[in-house]
Amino acid sequence: MLENKIGLEFEGVVLGENDRLIKNVDSLNIFDSNNVGKETTKDRLELRTDPHNSVSDAFKEFLQLMDSYDLIKTKTFLPFNHDGNKKKVVFRDDSLAVVKKLFLGEDYSFEGLTRGFHIHFSLPDDEEKIIKNYNTAIALDPFGLAVMNSFSDNESYAWRANGYRKDVYSKEPFFGDIPNYMYSFAEHLGNLEEQFNNICEKYWDEGGEEYSKRSNPLSAINGPVRVRFASESEKKIGYDDTIEIRTPDSNPLLTLGFSYTEILHWLISKSSDYGMRFSNKPKISFDGSDIVLPNNWLLKYLSNKTLKNGLDDDVITDYCLSILNSADKLGYTNSEVFNKLTDNIFDKKGFNYSLKDYKNSGWFFNENEKICCFVRDTVRQEYDDLQKML
Repeated sequence: MLENKIGLEFEGVVLGENDRLIKNVDSLNIFDSNNVGKETTKDRLELRTDPHNSVSDAFKEFLQLMDSYDLIKTKTFLPFNHDGNKKKVVFRDDSLAVVKKLFLGEDYSFEGLTRGFHIHFSLPDDEEKIIKNYNTAIALDPFGLAVMNSFSDNESYAWRANGYRKDVYSKEPFFGDIPNYMYSFAEHLGNLEEQFNNICEKYWDEGGEEYSKRSNPLSAINGPVRVRFASESEKKIGYDDTIEIRTPDSNPLLTLGFSYTEILHWLISKSSDYGMRFSNKPKISFDGSDIVLPNNWLLKYLSNKTLKNGLDDDVITDYCLSILNSADKLGYTNSEVFNKLTDNIFDKKGFNYSLKDYKNSGWFFNENEKICCFVRDTVRQEYDDLQKML
C-alpha cells in the first residue's frame, strides 16, 4: 500500500433529460452531503470523494456518486470544458469569487468558465517527504496539461487554461502562477502568508478586508499545485491535510483520468523513498538512487509550451513518456494503465482528438447541444469501461 491517501474532485455541468444543460444546478436538490459541492457559478457542481488508500477505490466512489445522484442514466454529469464559450460569467452572490472580482477586475469573470480536475494526496508527517512530494507534483504539471486536455484545438485550450492561470490574475500573479520548488516547508508557508497579507492590505478598501476574513494564504492559490490544510470539521470526518494537484481541465475519458491519477499517485508516493535533484534536461528520470526533475525555469517553460502545443509538440510527448518510463523504473506494473496513456500520447487517442473529428464530421444547427450529447455518450460509455477496468 502506498503511503499517501488520495481523494478526487471533478468539476462539471449537468445535461438534463431534454438534452439541454441545466442552468441552475440548485434545482437538482442533491447538495445533501460533503460529496457534492456548489461551485462559484450556478451551472457547475463538484463531485468529491472521501480519502482512499488506492486510486481504484477513489474512482469506485466517484462512479457510485454519479449513480446515486442520478447523474449517469437520465441526467448526466459532464466533466468537460466547452471550447466555444468565451463569455464572462455571473458568480453566485455568496461566492468568494464575487469578493475577488472587486479587486482583480472584470477579467476575473473568465475564471468561472473552468471546470477542473483536482487530486488530493495526503500530506506526510515528515518535512523532507512533504518537500519531495510537493516538488514531484509540480514537475508533473505538463503531463496533466497534455494528457487531460479535452479541447478540440490548441488555441482554445491555451486561451482557457492560460487564462485561468495568468490572464484572470494579471494584476496579482500570486493566485495562479506555477509555484517554485519547495526547499523548506516553514519558509514556503511564511512566503505564502506574507504575499497573501500584502495583497489583502493593498486592496483593503476594494474587497481585501472581506477577503482576508473568508480566505487564507493556502486556499487562496488557484494555480497548479497547493498545500491545503483540512478544517476542523473536515478532520472530524476523516479528511487529511493534502497536496492538491489542480489541472484546469476535466476530461470525459474517465479511464484516462484513472490512468493519469494512478501514475501521479505512484510517483508522488515513491518520491518519499529516494533522493531528489534537479537538472537542465526536459525530462523526469530515475537513476536508481535519485528522482531527477527539470529545474524551475525549464519546468515553467515546459508547462507554457504544453499550453500552446499540447501533444502535437515532440518535446512534450517525450516529457510525458519520460514520466511513464520513470514510473516503470520505480516498479509500477499495471500494463492496462500504461497502454491507455501511451495510446493517448503516441496515437493521439485523447478526447480532444475525437472531439475534433466529431466537429469536423458535419454542420450542426446547435453546435453546443450536439457537442454536449456527444460528451454525454462518451461519459456513459466510459462509465461502463471504467467499471471493468477497476
